[in-house]
Amino acid sequence: MSGPAASQALVCAGLQVRASAHGPLLTTVQAALAPGRLTAIVGPNGAGKSTLMAVMAGLRPPAAGRVCLGAEPLHRLPAAQLARRMAFMAQETQVAFAFSAQEVVEMGRYPHRQQPSHQEAQIVQSAMDSMGVAHLARREVTTLSGGERARVQLARVLAQLWQPHGLGSQWLLLDEPTAALDLQHQHQVMALLRIRAQTQGLGVVAVLHDLNLALRYAHEVLLVPGQGRAAKLGAVADILTPDCMARVWGIHSEAVRMQDGALQYLFAPASRPGAEVCL
Repeated sequence: MSGPAASQALVCAGLQVRASAHGPLLTTVQAALAPGRLTAIVGPNGAGKSTLMAVMAGLRPPAAGRVCLGAEPLHRLPAAQLARRMAFMAQETQVAFAFSAQEVVEMGRYPHRQQPSHQEAQIVQSAMDSMGVAHLARREVTTLSGGERARVQLARVLAQLWQPHGLGSQWLLLDEPTAALDLQHQHQVMALLRIRAQTQGLGVVAVLHDLNLALRYAHEVLLVPGQGRAAKLGAVADILTPDCMARVWGIHSEAVRMQDGALQYLFAPASRPGAEVCL
């Protein structure tokens, strides 16, 4: 990647990720993610996907290397500016007080309080509409189901980056955004994220466990294979092959084509349970 695209990329340069300062190496990453695309981070449990996501969001320091927006390391960007360019949704988000669903979504507009849009109320409403939670606006978020809370939090981060801000590329980082959702909402959310990436130029990076969701909606995949091995970035169909899934997850897979042409897989346990999983 070079030229204008490189200046807007989310770059992991010589990144080493560890769970703690002196813990074992989880993975190394050398990759440039392009805005306007949906990148799925995939890998087995314990490989370091959530830790990598926290490092990419600037919430924890890398063991080595750096994360940059274009040529600018994240740690050099003022916090207020970074919050207008990057929104993060954690795997588990607890709300300590009895905020309403609408108040939680409104929190996404906090980074813009110094230069608010003329459409602040409409942005919040539109974000809630996009996630199908407008009818929950006055409900206390602690009374909602897990899936409803997840969609409220998704509306919050969407509201945070609802409009381009003129500061450069914007990035939405999501740690397992579909984990609490039913099948219908999983597909609705992933389809919306892909559309937002393509139409708004938003860079979307999401940790996913469902490989078929990644195959259908992601433009590219960052595979974190575990056991300290280097991550690999590539087109979805090039990375998520039957051979890869056998080596990384220890599962057998058979490809099928849906009526719309989308590639999906049927999965079954490996023929030798307990066989060593390695690359």
